[in-house]
Amino acid sequence: GEVTLPGHALIDGRDVRKLRARQGLSRKAFAERYGLDPRTVEGWEQERFGMDRSVRVLLSVIAHEPEAVVRSLRKAR
Repeated sequence: GEVTLPGHALIDGRDVRKLRARQGLSRKAFAERYGLDPRTVEGWEQERFGMDRSVRVLLSVIAHEPEAVVRSLRKAR
């Protein structure tokens, strides 16, 4: 089963477009910034693709601490 974390709402496909718009990024730019495939981002936005919990957690971190994700990806290179 899925564990619910108190006080933490995880992002779903409908929220991805809003998140991207709030950051002022095109689909391609959003995908590149966070190491994602643009077609996958499109699939989430159009609700053609489901998202597992790990993706929803990553997107929630991007929503609240986007620079932490960017810094982590830079260090991983």
